[in-house]
Amino acid sequence: MVNPLAAVLGPVGGLAACACCLLLAAIW
Repeated sequence: MVNPLAAVLGPVGGLAACACCLLLAAIW
């Protein structure tokens, strides 16, 4: 049984982390 929350946070969490990294890079 696949956890739908984990399935959603997988790619979405990765994109969020990437966007956060780019935002921090732009600020610094």
